[in-house]
Amino acid sequence: MIAVIGLGYIGLPTALLLAKAGNKVTGIDIDPAKVKTLNQGKLPFQENGLEELFEAAKQNFRATTKPELEQADTIIICVPTPMKDKKMDSTPLEAAIETIKKHAKGKKLVIIESTVTPGTTKKLAQQLDHWLAYCPERAIPGNTLHEMIYNDRTIGGTPESAEKARAIYSTFVKGEISLTDSTAAEMAKVAENTYRDVNIALANELALIAEEAGTNIHEVIKLANKHPRVNLHQPGIGVGGHCLPIDPWFLVEVYPNAKLIPLSRKINSHMTKRIVELLTTAHVKRVTVLGIAYKPDVDDTRESPGKELKKQLEKKGITVKVYDPLVNPEQKLEESLEHAQAIVLATAHSAFKNLDWREIAGKLEEPKLIIDGRNMIEPPANARYYGIGRGDLK
Repeated sequence: MIAVIGLGYIGLPTALLLAKAGNKVTGIDIDPAKVKTLNQGKLPFQENGLEELFEAAKQNFRATTKPELEQADTIIICVPTPMKDKKMDSTPLEAAIETIKKHAKGKKLVIIESTVTPGTTKKLAQQLDHWLAYCPERAIPGNTLHEMIYNDRTIGGTPESAEKARAIYSTFVKGEISLTDSTAAEMAKVAENTYRDVNIALANELALIAEEAGTNIHEVIKLANKHPRVNLHQPGIGVGGHCLPIDPWFLVEVYPNAKLIPLSRKINSHMTKRIVELLTTAHVKRVTVLGIAYKPDVDDTRESPGKELKKQLEKKGITVKVYDPLVNPEQKLEESLEHAQAIVLATAHSAFKNLDWREIAGKLEEPKLIIDGRNMIEPPANARYYGIGRGDLK
């Protein structure tokens, strides 16, 4: 039997994929409401394909709030590891480890999926008389199940524990599974997300340069990426999600003298502040933010730039309404736009591309400002328009 501790965006899909593969799986979570929902045959959140997977896997899956670890041969930890004071907050992970120490009798395979500071698994190995391995997830909301199945995976640990973990993941993973030591696997995980954060910071800085140079950064990036060894990312109003704004700090925690990583975080955080400056300079008092999810076409709001923008604007005394049909399907766009002087496109939801922007601009009150934070729309002629990196429109 396999026990999965933590039934969130990663833990629940992992548990269900294992159950569908024929493993008996017990999901453990501290949230009674979530456990009750699952045991009623309902899902606590939406993800493409998850409903069908739940139906196929539920005969081998059950959820509980109790630490039922006695019968488990394998325990997988999928608890969150948030950031606190720019360091990993290990409180949820430590609680899971204490639960294992107290309730898991006999030698078991313990696998950590949570993103951690490099070196964490080796430290935990000193506390546990179990085989311990580290296997970070590689998945993105909106495409989680496909990526969990087909992406390559890395497993770190001793040769024995890593092989045992590979046997578990091989029941559903079709990508290549590479074995290494735990610290290398931990660092690879945070390095992957740090690479993307640093690349976005470069794109954001190039966007600001393009504005000064009077050119279009999106055309620049398109042309530069024709080079076979160049892959510039896209600029925007900020970086969100549970990985990119957080994981880079786990590397700085190990090496406080790091220079590039903190600078990249500063650049990406500055993009949201820049939007606030634009709105205050324009003397805007009422703003509608379109999109509170951190990425397109999902309902996940963790660390979203839209939320941060709302907070910063309200600190300036600006009234903010938010419209996001994926996060709150009951909202009405018309109500969100009432008395708005400006709109900020914060999330590139597909639904926003199909709106009649000339009509929307006509409903705005002066100064009629549209800030396109995701390069989504053609500038309407009846409103002021600012697009990040659109120096050609100055």
